[in-house]
Amino acid sequence: MKLRRAIINVLFGSCVIIATQQVNAEMPMNDWDLDHFQPDCSKKREQVEWLQSFRNSDGQRLSARVEQFVTPWRWFTDYEEARRVSLIGRGDYNWLINQHLMTLRNNCL
Repeated sequence: MKLRRAIINVLFGSCVIIATQQVNAEMPMNDWDLDHFQPDCSKKREQVEWLQSFRNSDGQRLSARVEQFVTPWRWFTDYEEARRVSLIGRGDYNWLINQHLMTLRNNCL
């Protein structure tokens, strides 16, 4: 009985820690702004560095996926934050950044 209670406490405590943890990947731009970003060839080097600074690491993406899985109610209580976490977890921000980097690489000399 004591072992069962200890296991339940550990599992509940783990869920609380994960649920209250915020994804530490902050995006200064939302996905709409990033999607409509216009590369400027005259500032290629600065824009490449700027875009690369927004990339999410694999750890940040994994943390976002775990947070999304253990906090499904967030879609109803804080839709914008849930959507941001979902986009980070799926790698959508990195995909958009890669598209802009390819545009700069291919279209700017």
